[in-house]
Amino acid sequence: MSDKEALNNPDRFADINARFFKVDMHAFRVAAALGSNQAASYLVLACGTGPDHRTTGWSAKAIEDRTSLKGTKAKEAIHQLADAGLLHIVRDGTRPLYELNVFQGEQPQEAWIPQSFIGTKENKGPLKFFRSQKNTSQLEMMLEIYSRTNMDISCGVDWRLPSNPRMLYEKRVIRVLSEYIVHGFRSDRWAGSDMDYGLLNSLVNARQVVVAPHIVEHDGSGAEIITPIGRGWNCLDWENKIGFAYQNAGDAMLQRLEFEQKANELIVPFSRFLPDIEVVGIVRPYLLPATAPTLKWSMNRAEWIAGADRCNELAQSFTF
Repeated sequence: MSDKEALNNPDRFADINARFFKVDMHAFRVAAALGSNQAASYLVLACGTGPDHRTTGWSAKAIEDRTSLKGTKAKEAIHQLADAGLLHIVRDGTRPLYELNVFQGEQPQEAWIPQSFIGTKENKGPLKFFRSQKNTSQLEMMLEIYSRTNMDISCGVDWRLPSNPRMLYEKRVIRVLSEYIVHGFRSDRWAGSDMDYGLLNSLVNARQVVVAPHIVEHDGSGAEIITPIGRGWNCLDWENKIGFAYQNAGDAMLQRLEFEQKANELIVPFSRFLPDIEVVGIVRPYLLPATAPTLKWSMNRAEWIAGADRCNELAQSFTF
């Protein structure tokens, strides 16, 4: 299996998605400035830490197994990380012990990464692909997305913050009924990001980043999420089913109306008492760690699916 095929086959890592580790983003950026070998080695060592997220007994062999970086190069990378002040070598040799240094005086920024991103000797994760790249730009953006993701609060990277990426949707009203407005939403453009959109697109195409359409209350900074509707890039099956349920309900409400649906347009019927709804494409990593915020997010799935079931019932019963 090629690197590209492995990168696009995240289902192989489902059995270890529950495990995760913490990365200090300031330290990672320093490692990334040294090069892709050093950045990948730092992440592997961080993956091997215990409950303190600092002490690791993983060796150059662990780095080789997960990234295909030769053992001598991996050993060299470890010593370069030590020289840069990123780790302390407690014990060297065939059974090493390292302590990742904590940066004092820095505003902390942490990223919680699933171990599936690192992978195993048998099932290498996406890190192997990122390490093989000429530079660390994609890997740095991937870690940045992880650091900004909170699934409980914002279902991914908070789209309400001006510095964060989001996909904007062009909105139009297709039909107004006594109780519903049928809206059309079409993906328009990236907005509000200090990230490079070209790199972001490359991560989407590599199936490492999801752009999931969500219905939100309005386009203001205080808006809350109503429901995901899927049908974006790399969305989950249950999210897509919700989107198709809204589409089916919309189709029922558009009976006897002559209109042309635009390419890739999402049809969203919604209560006319909430006319200001918008759809926003929320960015998140494809592989999610089973942290507390992620688990709280997953608990909303039943409620969101129930809303889709009501849409299906509406589609079956709606007549003019």
